[in-house]
Amino acid sequence: LFKFGKMELNGAGTQLIVRKQGFFNAFRTFIPNIPSISTVTIYMIDRPISGSFQHNTGGTIGLPNGASVTVPPNAVVTATGAPYMGEVVVSAYWLDPTDVQALSQMPGDLRGYSIDNDQVQLATYGMMVVELETPSGEPLNLGNGLNATLTFPVDPSLLGSAPAIIPVWSFNESTGYWEEE
Repeated sequence: LFKFGKMELNGAGTQLIVRKQGFFNAFRTFIPNIPSISTVTIYMIDRPISGSFQHNTGGTIGLPNGASVTVPPNAVVTATGAPYMGEVVVSAYWLDPTDVQALSQMPGDLRGYSIDNDQVQLATYGMMVVELETPSGEPLNLGNGLNATLTFPVDPSLLGSAPAIIPVWSFNESTGYWEEE
């Protein structure tokens, strides 16, 4: 529970970021009720260690629900972009769109910008949060022009409306919008 005193908010949407040790950062975009009191609910997701691999071999980390992330060899760099050598610790979580709490756990409000810079409203067939770090907790990134592969199931109830190809979108933590890649 939190409360801010009287403050000016963006009527097109205000982003809150909540951080707590042991949880993934939570991002919630909401449109304030002007001029009354605004309320917003934020659900945080536990941030367990899902697995690890060595930088030079890469690895696939599977999640209990059938989702996985595969990182190729020598794809990991430090926060400054320098090549990283050593064990890579992975924390990952798949958001199942059929879970009633998933929409409250998803970052932002599913507004995004297409590759043509058009503002769009997204629907989801699922999404993953994946964080890489050193064994001592220093953040790591993908680099060297390499990509990870995310795999996750599509619920049978969504298969009828699911397109054959879905573009890749990532959440921009600075702007609060999803961006097509």
